[in-house]
Amino acid sequence: MGASHSNEAAHWEEIRHAENLEKERRQRLEEENLALQQRQRELEREKATLDLEVRQLHPTHLRKTSDAILEIKREMFGESDSHINVAVVGLSGTGKSTLINRLRKVPDNLPGAAPCGEVETTNTSTMYDLPSMPFIRLWDFPGGNTAAHPERFYFDILRLYAFDALIINATDFLSDLDVQLCSLAALYSLPVALLRNKADLALEAKLRRKDFTLPHDALAQLREEFHASLSRNLKDDSPVNSGLISTFIVSNHEMDIEQSPLPQPFADNARLLDWLTQLAS
Repeated sequence: MGASHSNEAAHWEEIRHAENLEKERRQRLEEENLALQQRQRELEREKATLDLEVRQLHPTHLRKTSDAILEIKREMFGESDSHINVAVVGLSGTGKSTLINRLRKVPDNLPGAAPCGEVETTNTSTMYDLPSMPFIRLWDFPGGNTAAHPERFYFDILRLYAFDALIINATDFLSDLDVQLCSLAALYSLPVALLRNKADLALEAKLRRKDFTLPHDALAQLREEFHASLSRNLKDDSPVNSGLISTFIVSNHEMDIEQSPLPQPFADNARLLDWLTQLAS
């Protein structure tokens, strides 16, 4: 009798233990479900905030879906294209075509070179192979903020969201177009090389004014000025500050990619080549 009663008590104890475990499991699931719902609401609020910022900053831009981008890539580059397509963009007259020629080691006046001049000479997009990096294709685009390519529609007209990376060519100031391109590129997680080009001219001017006696010191000041311009124009919490942007102080006229590393003061010329190489990794 006593053993039977003990067995029955143990049985009911096992049932209560199992019920408690089940209750705890359901409670955990409910807590996890509530946490997931809370996180989903947070993500929806974050998305709504980002969408609002996009509409405020870029009222003419409608973000493209992945499927739409894939279709545009096929249209622009072909069904089986495996190259890394890099768009070279920026204001008119910033040296985009000259930069491409230097990277390709092609003199400006030879057949096959990207057309260069003191005024805007690029009217349509043109693709150039990069012999030293056969996996890269450079696309030379007309400059922005012109009648044919107004600033507010530049990113969409050129369908830059379909590219794998952007090289943004700036000179002695960071323009509204440069900032807009950085911001829109960040929406599509596109790596950006932001160039302060024609730095040789600014360096010569600083040395001529005797602001500095050593080129390295003048170059350091150029870099500080460029980064200060970035800080003034970009919010601390901007998607631009996501690590996708690399900055370079370069000179088209000092770019000799036969030398590695390149002599100072324009070591960033070599860094730009490294950046292009890393796009494939």
